[in-house]
Amino acid sequence: LRMVLPEHAERSLQSSKAWMPAHEWRALGLRLLGEADLERLIARGGRPICRARLFGGLDVTVGDKTLAESDWTKRKARLLFAILVSERGRDVARERILDHLWPELDDERARNNFYVTWSAMKSALGTDEPKGPSPYVQSSRGRCRILSNAVRSDIDEFEEALEAARAADVEGDLDVSIIAYQRLATVYRGDLLPGDVYDDWFSVARDRYRSDFVDAMLRLVDRLLERDDPYEALVYARRGLQVDSLREDLYQAALRCQITAGQRSGAIETYIACRTQLSEELGLDPSAETVALYQQILVMEECPRRDNFGLPEKTDA
Repeated sequence: LRMVLPEHAERSLQSSKAWMPAHEWRALGLRLLGEADLERLIARGGRPICRARLFGGLDVTVGDKTLAESDWTKRKARLLFAILVSERGRDVARERILDHLWPELDDERARNNFYVTWSAMKSALGTDEPKGPSPYVQSSRGRCRILSNAVRSDIDEFEEALEAARAADVEGDLDVSIIAYQRLATVYRGDLLPGDVYDDWFSVARDRYRSDFVDAMLRLVDRLLERDDPYEALVYARRGLQVDSLREDLYQAALRCQITAGQRSGAIETYIACRTQLSEELGLDPSAETVALYQQILVMEECPRRDNFGLPEKTDA
């Protein structure tokens, strides 16, 4: 429950605190959230949590309110918040932010712009006192950060699910591994903050998360094949290929799924798609391993079970 529905667990706890005995409420909180997240909830003092989604574009909610574009009175206030969220509570030097957001200005004008932008960001997040401290962000002694006890992001969820999946792999817990990798597929809505306005700051992180996600989908396919579920495995092979259509190992995984499921015509389509992508984009031929899988396909018979899953057309992630 903590991995799959964290926001619902917190809401249930907040609504039950008024009537539940304190010791029972804390015991329930430990079971639903774990000690660290429960302490964060207590530290917020009942203030609504801020949730930020960065995969596939920036969406921010504070409590039950989703912030609209018009709530960010300055475009760079939104960008500043995205920068802080992406650092997951780590300090960011204010000078680094100034250099990125206002590289053309002298120090004094850049600092003045920063103060105005910081105030606009706090206002968008719903701070009651514009000149007072914010429950969500902090700027002190030239360092800026989000307050991680009050701000949660899909980056946090991605990292936690990935850590849980890797730990389950080490322990050989197939069921937990599959659940954690499937959680990643839910969290990852697309590239981290796509769009030109974000490129300079986020390009390295964007590439890393994309690579981690595609690797995770490959491992999920393997786990589902271990559980003898080639149909479900094929769904995640296709999901990985939608993000990176040049990963030959994912084409190989899709072919193994289709061979196991007896989907001869779909497997031929997958091989053709692989060969075409590698040739047109990289000038390469399929590897010997991929060709060997194709030779298996040519001699197999079509299985009439369930629908034939070919690869999807390329869509925006």
